[in-house]
Amino acid sequence: NETVDEFLKRLPPRTTITSNWIWVTCPILKGKGKAAEPIHAPGLEESPEEMMGRARALLSQFAAEKEKLVSAYANSTQSTITRKLGPLRERLKEDILDLAVGSGVTNGKWMLFPKPEDVNRVWKLVAEAVVDGRLGDTAKVAPADPPDLFSAVQKQKASHLICVYTSDFSDLEDVRGVLEELIELGLAPCAADGAIYYKTDAYTYLDIDSSNSYGLKASLYSSKDII
Repeated sequence: NETVDEFLKRLPPRTTITSNWIWVTCPILKGKGKAAEPIHAPGLEESPEEMMGRARALLSQFAAEKEKLVSAYANSTQSTITRKLGPLRERLKEDILDLAVGSGVTNGKWMLFPKPEDVNRVWKLVAEAVVDGRLGDTAKVAPADPPDLFSAVQKQKASHLICVYTSDFSDLEDVRGVLEELIELGLAPCAADGAIYYKTDAYTYLDIDSSNSYGLKASLYSSKDII
């Protein structure tokens, strides 16, 4: 029952130390896009747990196929191996996304990385827009890191991750609408000025990051792809 200003004053991300994310939801659409533990809803092909089990099996299968291919083309150039892996990697991506849709794990998020000195300002704009129903229904921000009790010099994190959620990564109209609002707020660059990225929760649950060994792009969309 607190106002946005009261909420921001109570939990400023730059100085709030907690083990949890700081969340904000739209009171009208509360939680539809939140990355909570998904529950198997009637009518879905399989549960999220089953989906993640099958997706991990797909990742293991790809790793085995990659190892075989690299061995078979040991005397070839890296570009040849990369070209051969391309169709396998694309099939892996599509299969994972199909599994995600079939189990209802369709949440995704635009990601912002403001520096500590700017995170309170950026989070205020995001929180106000979410509560007003202009930015999807849910967002979260990473809090401050706890102090290092064994170091005389405290390191400040380079940036705070802010996730602005949509409920369905395949709904490009909704994904684009949230991006356009971020641009309107001055929080996302236009196509000519750089990019921000959108990642599916399915990839997050599977620990697919920018350094993953499968060569998958960690993000599903770039703002340059959408605008």
